[in-house]
Amino acid sequence: MRSLPRRCRGLLVVGALLALAACSSSSKSGSGTTTTEIATTTTSAAVSTTTVPAGPTVKTAQTKLGKALVNDKGFTLYTLPGDTATKSTCTGGCATLWPPLVVTGTPTYAAGLSAADFGKVSRGGGVEQLTYKGKPLYTFATETAPASTSGQGVGGFQVALAG
Repeated sequence: MRSLPRRCRGLLVVGALLALAACSSSSKSGSGTTTTEIATTTTSAAVSTTTVPAGPTVKTAQTKLGKALVNDKGFTLYTLPGDTATKSTCTGGCATLWPPLVVTGTPTYAAGLSAADFGKVSRGGGVEQLTYKGKPLYTFATETAPASTSGQGVGGFQVALAG
Protein backbone atom coordinates (compact mmCIF):
# COMPACT_ATOMS: atom_id res chain seq x y z
CA MET A 1 0.00 0.00 0.00
CA ARG A 2 1.44 3.37 -0.99
CA SER A 3 1.79 5.92 1.77
CA LEU A 4 -0.24 9.12 1.60
CA PRO A 5 1.52 12.43 0.92
CA ARG A 6 2.22 14.44 4.08
CA ARG A 7 -0.45 17.03 3.23
CA CYS A 8 -3.14 14.34 2.86
CA ARG A 9 -2.15 12.75 6.18
CA GLY A 10 -2.49 16.17 7.83
CA LEU A 11 -5.97 16.64 6.36
CA LEU A 12 -6.97 13.16 7.54
CA VAL A 13 -5.77 13.93 11.07
CA VAL A 14 -7.69 17.25 11.12
CA GLY A 15 -10.80 15.48 9.82
CA ALA A 16 -10.49 12.73 12.42
CA LEU A 17 -10.11 15.28 15.21
CA LEU A 18 -13.18 17.19 13.98
CA ALA A 19 -15.19 13.96 13.82
CA LEU A 20 -14.04 13.00 17.31
CA ALA A 21 -15.02 16.43 18.66
CA ALA A 22 -18.44 16.13 17.00
CA CYS A 23 -18.98 12.67 18.51
CA SER A 24 -17.98 13.75 22.00
CA SER A 25 -20.45 16.65 21.92
CA SER A 26 -23.36 14.32 21.17
CA SER A 27 -22.46 11.48 23.55
CA LYS A 28 -24.44 10.86 26.71
CA SER A 29 -23.01 9.87 30.05
CA GLY A 30 -24.23 9.27 33.57
CA SER A 31 -22.19 12.31 34.60
CA GLY A 32 -23.76 14.68 32.05
CA THR A 33 -22.08 17.77 33.47
CA THR A 34 -18.56 16.46 32.90
CA THR A 35 -19.35 15.34 29.35
CA THR A 36 -20.90 18.70 28.52
CA GLU A 37 -17.93 20.60 29.94
CA ILE A 38 -15.47 18.47 27.96
CA ALA A 39 -17.46 18.87 24.74
CA THR A 40 -17.71 22.63 25.25
CA THR A 41 -14.00 22.90 25.95
CA THR A 42 -13.14 20.74 22.94
CA THR A 43 -15.42 22.72 20.64
CA SER A 44 -14.15 26.07 21.89
CA ALA A 45 -10.53 25.04 21.57
CA ALA A 46 -11.06 23.62 18.09
CA VAL A 47 -12.36 26.86 16.56
CA SER A 48 -9.55 29.24 15.75
CA THR A 49 -9.47 32.57 13.98
CA THR A 50 -6.83 34.70 12.39
CA THR A 51 -6.72 38.09 14.08
CA VAL A 52 -5.60 41.05 12.01
CA PRO A 53 -3.00 43.15 13.87
CA ALA A 54 -2.29 46.86 13.36
CA GLY A 55 -0.27 47.76 10.28
CA PRO A 56 -0.63 46.42 6.75
CA THR A 57 -3.28 43.76 7.19
CA VAL A 58 -3.68 42.68 3.60
CA LYS A 59 -0.90 42.53 1.04
CA THR A 60 -0.38 40.77 -2.27
CA ALA A 61 2.05 38.05 -3.25
CA GLN A 62 2.81 36.26 -6.48
CA THR A 63 1.56 32.66 -6.39
CA LYS A 64 1.42 29.95 -9.02
CA LEU A 65 -2.20 31.04 -9.64
CA GLY A 66 -1.36 34.74 -10.01
CA LYS A 67 -1.21 37.77 -7.74
CA ALA A 68 -3.13 36.78 -4.60
CA LEU A 69 -4.19 38.49 -1.41
CA VAL A 70 -2.17 37.42 1.63
CA ASN A 71 -2.37 38.23 5.34
CA ASP A 72 0.26 40.09 7.35
CA LYS A 73 2.35 36.88 7.62
CA GLY A 74 2.20 36.25 3.87
CA PHE A 75 -0.29 33.37 4.00
CA THR A 76 -2.76 33.16 1.14
CA LEU A 77 -6.32 34.36 1.64
CA TYR A 78 -9.28 32.43 0.27
CA THR A 79 -12.98 33.01 -0.44
CA LEU A 80 -15.91 30.60 -0.47
CA PRO A 81 -18.26 30.98 -3.46
CA GLY A 82 -21.46 30.49 -1.38
CA ASP A 83 -20.61 33.40 0.95
CA THR A 84 -22.04 36.88 0.49
CA ALA A 85 -21.19 40.38 1.70
CA THR A 86 -23.66 39.85 4.55
CA LYS A 87 -23.13 36.17 5.45
CA SER A 88 -20.22 33.82 6.07
CA THR A 89 -21.36 30.21 5.67
CA CYS A 90 -18.16 28.66 7.07
CA THR A 91 -18.77 28.00 10.76
CA GLY A 92 -18.04 25.25 13.29
CA GLY A 93 -15.71 22.58 11.92
CA CYS A 94 -15.36 24.49 8.66
CA ALA A 95 -13.98 27.51 10.54
CA THR A 96 -11.43 25.22 12.23
CA LEU A 97 -9.91 24.20 8.89
CA TRP A 98 -10.60 27.62 7.32
CA PRO A 99 -9.98 30.27 10.02
CA PRO A 100 -11.84 33.48 9.17
CA LEU A 101 -9.75 36.66 8.83
CA VAL A 102 -11.11 38.50 11.86
CA VAL A 103 -10.83 42.27 12.04
CA THR A 104 -9.81 44.08 15.20
CA GLY A 105 -9.29 47.79 14.84
CA THR A 106 -9.01 49.54 11.49
CA PRO A 107 -7.60 47.39 8.69
CA THR A 108 -4.96 48.76 6.35
CA TYR A 109 -3.95 47.61 2.90
CA ALA A 110 -0.64 47.45 1.05
CA ALA A 111 0.06 49.67 -1.95
CA GLY A 112 -1.94 48.67 -4.99
CA LEU A 113 -5.00 47.58 -3.03
CA SER A 114 -8.07 49.80 -2.77
CA ALA A 115 -9.79 50.14 0.61
CA ALA A 116 -13.06 50.46 -1.34
CA ASP A 117 -12.78 46.75 -2.28
CA PHE A 118 -12.83 45.69 1.39
CA GLY A 119 -15.59 45.52 3.96
CA LYS A 120 -16.67 43.58 7.02
CA VAL A 121 -19.30 40.94 7.75
CA SER A 122 -20.56 40.10 11.24
CA ARG A 123 -19.88 36.56 12.47
CA GLY A 124 -22.00 37.21 15.57
CA GLY A 125 -20.96 37.98 19.09
CA GLY A 126 -19.27 41.20 18.03
CA VAL A 127 -16.77 39.39 15.77
CA GLU A 128 -16.23 40.89 12.31
CA GLN A 129 -14.63 39.16 9.35
CA LEU A 130 -12.85 41.06 6.57
CA THR A 131 -14.36 40.81 3.08
CA TYR A 132 -12.91 41.46 -0.37
CA LYS A 133 -15.28 42.44 -3.17
CA GLY A 134 -18.19 41.14 -1.08
CA LYS A 135 -16.63 37.79 -0.12
CA PRO A 136 -15.45 36.93 3.42
CA LEU A 137 -11.73 36.06 3.64
CA TYR A 138 -10.18 32.95 5.21
CA THR A 139 -6.79 31.30 5.63
CA PHE A 140 -6.20 27.55 5.23
CA ALA A 141 -5.08 26.02 8.55
CA THR A 142 -2.86 23.33 7.04
CA GLU A 143 -0.70 25.65 4.94
CA THR A 144 2.83 25.91 6.28
CA ALA A 145 4.46 28.24 3.75
CA PRO A 146 3.64 31.81 2.74
CA ALA A 147 2.00 32.26 -0.69
CA SER A 148 1.09 28.56 -0.85
CA THR A 149 -2.09 27.76 -2.76
CA SER A 150 -2.65 24.23 -1.43
CA GLY A 151 -6.20 25.16 -0.36
CA GLN A 152 -7.30 25.99 -3.92
CA GLY A 153 -10.47 24.00 -4.63
CA VAL A 154 -10.53 22.25 -1.23
CA GLY A 155 -14.13 22.35 -0.03
CA GLY A 156 -14.89 24.80 -2.85
CA PHE A 157 -12.57 27.51 -1.50
CA GLN A 158 -10.80 29.70 -4.03
CA VAL A 159 -7.62 31.77 -3.78
CA ALA A 160 -8.56 35.46 -3.47
CA LEU A 161 -6.81 36.93 -6.49
CA ALA A 162 -6.07 40.66 -6.46
CA GLY A 163 -7.67 42.71 -9.16
